[in-house]
This record gives sequence, C-alpha cells and structure tokens, in this order.
Amino acid sequence: MIINILKQNRRPFYFAHRGAPWVEQENSIISFCRAIELGCKGLEMDVQITKDKKLIIYHDMYIEKENKAFYINELTYSQIRKIMKNLNENTPPLFSELLPIIKKNKNIIFNIEIKSNKLNNFLVIRKIKEYINENNIVNQCIISSFNYVLLLQMKFFFRNVLIGLIVGQERLRNHKMIINKIMIKILRPTFVNPNGEFISRQFINWLIRNKILIMAYTINNKTLKNKLKKMGVTIFFTDNHSFYSNKSVNE
Repeated sequence: MIINILKQNRRPFYFAHRGAPWVEQENSIISFCRAIELGCKGLEMDVQITKDKKLIIYHDMYIEKENKAFYINELTYSQIRKIMKNLNENTPPLFSELLPIIKKNKNIIFNIEIKSNKLNNFLVIRKIKEYINENNIVNQCIISSFNYVLLLQMKFFFRNVLIGLIVGQERLRNHKMIINKIMIKILRPTFVNPNGEFISRQFINWLIRNKILIMAYTINNKTLKNKLKKMGVTIFFTDNHSFYSNKSVNE
C-alpha cells in the first residue's frame, strides 16, 4: 500500500515533478518514461478535463495564443490539437496514454494533480474513478488538488482513494493558518502538499501531530531540501532528477 511505503520510508522520497522536465518536455509521456528510467519512485502529473470530456495531461488552465487565453475546459481535444499545431508545440497527451506505464511500473507511486477551479467537479472525478478502477491501479495513485471542494467531492464519490491537499504560498500566510487547519480537520486528507519555500516549522509540527504526511513542492536545491529535512519533511516533489538518479544524463 502507498501509505505504508511512505510512512515507513526513513530516507527522502522523491516524486518526479511533471516527469523529468530538466531533460524532457514536462508532462509528456517521454518525460515520465525518462524519470522512470532515471530511477524515480514517484511520478507527478497535472490532469484536467476538456469540453468533450477528455482527460489530458497539462499544467496551465489555458493556452495563450496571440495574447488571448483559450481555457482548456472550454475547448475540445481536437481544438487543443489544432491550437498547439499552430503554436508549433506538442499536443498534451491523454491520461489514457499514461495508463500502460502505470500498470507496467507497479512499484512507482503516481500523484495525479487535478487542475480545476470549479465547484462542481463530478465529471472529472467520474472519469478518474473509471480509469483507476477499471485498470486496478488505486493502490498506486494519490489524487491531489488545490481545489478543496473537489477533494471533498472526491472523498464522497471515491472513498478508497488517497487524497492530498495542496497548500500554496497565499494559503500559508499567517492570517490564513487557522482557516487551513479547519479545512484540514474537516477534509482529513492523508497528505498535505505545501509550498516548501513558505511552510513554517509550526505548521509542519501541527501536521505531524495530526498524523498527516507532508509532501513539499517544488524542491530543486539541496539547501531547501536539507532545511525541510531538519524540520521533519522527507517527501518531496522535484524537477531535479539528480536527487533520485545516480545515472549520468546528457543535458
């Protein structure tokens, strides 16, 4: 089980953030494969739903073209493909393209970050649930999001999945800490994923006392990593493949 692996792990555990973005295009199939080749034990990717109900792997909520924002959830996948072709960029892969890789690499944990600003997230939750259940990969997957409401809905509709609440810089400001704690108490996530540059020792200690695992992002240098380790954090999202790889990479 994921939870046992991460709880019992005494050494730092690294999630390859969007694959291996320092050597391949982020959130691409080749980037995920390269991170696995380099030796990662965890993989993170960004997932969102299109207008025609396709799950795609893409970070930004919109595509910018000619100073205009085209929002992913307002576009069909074919429209996205056309826009990307005009921009001379690669089309974001479908989440279904990643499924064979997940099933093949049963020893790797996959953190699926759902991008959404909506209050009603039933469609994306249903699609994620279908993919995970039909492919029998629930024991390899964590669902995370900044969207608190989405995670509440996820817990209601998909009880056997582990969830992680992402807490960004703005939410880590002192005057919002009480709100964070109330939200966490209600949600009861297995993980809290804070911005590693802004999390305080006090909040880390509170999470540890409440038996919540901390997965800090995005930790790319040793100074910040060592600072967080001293405060009790051992799980990191990183772009820096050298943290989890002993292999030589031609960059």
